[in-house]
Amino acid sequence: MLIVLCGCGGNGGSGLGTTTALSVTPAATSVEFGRTVQLLAVPTGGLEPVQWSVTGPGTVSTSGLFTAGSATGTATVRVAVVRNPSIFATSIISVGPGVTVDVNSLGSKVVVPRSRIRLTATVAGTSNLNVTWSVPGGSASGTIASDGTYTAPNAAGTYLVTARSQADPTKTDDFSITVAANASVRFNMTGGATFTLALRPDKAPGHVANFVSLVNEGFYDGIVFHRREDLSPSNSIPDFIVQGGDPLTKTLPLTDPSIGTGGPGYTIPFETNDLVHDQYALAMARSSGMDTAGSQFYLCQNAVHFLDGNYVVFGSVSAGTAAVDNLRRGDVITSAVTQP
Repeated sequence: MLIVLCGCGGNGGSGLGTTTALSVTPAATSVEFGRTVQLLAVPTGGLEPVQWSVTGPGTVSTSGLFTAGSATGTATVRVAVVRNPSIFATSIISVGPGVTVDVNSLGSKVVVPRSRIRLTATVAGTSNLNVTWSVPGGSASGTIASDGTYTAPNAAGTYLVTARSQADPTKTDDFSITVAANASVRFNMTGGATFTLALRPDKAPGHVANFVSLVNEGFYDGIVFHRREDLSPSNSIPDFIVQGGDPLTKTLPLTDPSIGTGGPGYTIPFETNDLVHDQYALAMARSSGMDTAGSQFYLCQNAVHFLDGNYVVFGSVSAGTAAVDNLRRGDVITSAVTQP
């Protein structure tokens, strides 16, 4: 920041009158590393020669031009009458990096094609903490909403996202997002049981993207498995499915009549594929319409091929089959996490 102030100041002077007091403008300010600010000595009673000095991170010239150093701290600039140094004034200058933007890490979350994930940015050095998001590569590199929700493109790869400070648009942070071709999901249950689901984006890319998005949002954390069917309609298959994914189970008892109707607030299109309801298959539940799936899913504890073609299978249990065998209505998901 460069402030140009005109008036009497500096080391020179013609001795026009006697200075009885001094003030300095600005009396307090902030300067970024390496930037300058012009200070002005304002005398009372007359103009006399003054001298400038500084303690702290920075330097000051004989004309009162302060240059910030490269260390965070507070500089005290002193201007005093040469004839009588007891007549002086000070300016307190905060030296720091100024506005900074830092996009926060995704941690261990895995992003897959077409999935979404919420990015956040930490802004410092200003009271305006808002940023403007952009994807430098255009839509082929994904899209990002004003709230930082990034939607990955159709192809795996590494893509760049930029967060720009609204307070100081010259301050940005570029963040690389690696979009993996696939991910698996591990469910951690109360009591310590775990099971892992292998996903099939080659067969149901939209369902996989939606499932991964919900997992990365923490949507399934705390959800209760609300349905377990012990008999198929033909009364010949015991323990055929266990179903979860209704967010209403986080706050309502399983006896509430609305349980089983909850979802994420949107639905996804049906995807026809050749995957079938073998034992330990993962499929998406839906209501009466084909394009009405949202967040509820079910696991096949036995093969149930009478469901083939009517529901979208998009994965299977790859580890923890014993835990799936033992799932019951009322079991709680403590956390769900994506992993490579």
